[in-house]
Amino acid sequence: MSSLASILDGARRALNTHQLALGVTGHNIENVNTEGYRRQRAVLVADQPMDRIPGQIGSGVRTLTVEQLRSDFLDRQVLGERSDLSRSQVLSQGLQLVDSVMMEPGEEGLGAVLDRFWAGWQDVANEPDSLAARRVLLETGSELQDRIRQLDHRLDTAREDQDQRIPSLVSRVNQISATLADLNDRIQDARNHGSSPNDLLDRRDMLVDELAGIADVQVYEEENGLLRVVLGSLPVVEGVHHQELEVRPEQDDHGEGLVNRVYWARTGTPLQARSGELAAIEELRDGNLPGLRQRLDRFVSSLVQSLNSTHQSGSDLQGRTGQAFFDPEGLTAASLALELQPGEGEARVAVSADSGTANGEIALEIAALATRADSRLGGLSLEAFYGELVAEVGFRSREASQNEQAHTSFLAALEEQRQSLTGVNLDEEMAELMIQQQAYQAAGRLVNVVDEMMQTLLGLV
Repeated sequence: MSSLASILDGARRALNTHQLALGVTGHNIENVNTEGYRRQRAVLVADQPMDRIPGQIGSGVRTLTVEQLRSDFLDRQVLGERSDLSRSQVLSQGLQLVDSVMMEPGEEGLGAVLDRFWAGWQDVANEPDSLAARRVLLETGSELQDRIRQLDHRLDTAREDQDQRIPSLVSRVNQISATLADLNDRIQDARNHGSSPNDLLDRRDMLVDELAGIADVQVYEEENGLLRVVLGSLPVVEGVHHQELEVRPEQDDHGEGLVNRVYWARTGTPLQARSGELAAIEELRDGNLPGLRQRLDRFVSSLVQSLNSTHQSGSDLQGRTGQAFFDPEGLTAASLALELQPGEGEARVAVSADSGTANGEIALEIAALATRADSRLGGLSLEAFYGELVAEVGFRSREASQNEQAHTSFLAALEEQRQSLTGVNLDEEMAELMIQQQAYQAAGRLVNVVDEMMQTLLGLV
């Protein structure tokens, strides 16, 4: 049978145990609005029983551990979806910017300027000897030149802006990896001393979530509880050690200048980011934006060569032939330039098929270039090629926006599911609080009963 002393000792342990459980519940309530906090729970078990006649007798309760509620499966799902969402957000923002830069459809867009440009040739064809019509044509040509150059410059600026985001992201990755390695060390030390470092685990999880937004990560927990974090294809954190990234300026793949490339500092291996913000930036910088500029250059090259070839076959007001309308060397969007300037080149606009001033056949031929198939554009006309370019930009922008919305919804569903498991529910915590309070009061009542029994026993002596 149990002695009064052993019963009293069990009651004392029960008081301490339920006091600790109350503290854990209170900690949950206090952190109900703390970002990244995961609910904790005191795991109570029966203490080691005592061997007595006629059998084992319980010796009370003890706290086995204070566990953190979590789901490794949901954590992995959230990390992957966070990377995909970050990538889709950056792509959506970048492509929406391009869509706004194109200003299509609208009076300020390049398409409207092209329409006025081709209409200007029609007007000159109707009045081939009118200097006023020729002046309007050259002014529209100058507007076309400026608009194309401006569009190219804005696309190049957007590419540079994306590239300039890389150094700060790499710096943040290095900060996070160093902090994760330090947290691994502190977590290991706490566990070696028998503690449950749940709040440190919360901080570590938040940093891993942030890292997943920058680049795709995979997380592996070792047997000793330390975290191994793989960034791209190589480990950035292994236990208490971490690797750093570095940025190197290098010539880009399109010959447009230096760009920031990301490498592992120790090995010199390029970082292979497949998702996250870094992957999206590189996709915009090295793919989408240069691709659009190349197609714009292709459009300009066809425009200059086709129009100059036809223009050089005609005669101006003085009967001269062979005059280029655009600078023959300006075959890119950045270098496009008029050869004939408004205010001085009106008489040199060649619109006649012969030396007569009243013949506008060449002007009509040039106006027809808008819809004439061109082998340099894959059989498309100038009008169709530019229309296809605008349509593709709009399609990519809408697709990226839809992807962003889909990833946002999916991540929200995953977060809600994870929160239902690991988040603090005040109703549940209040119920738990009452249970622990009643258990504590009962243990206290047990102490009083044992004390009364002891007093009775002493009174018999």
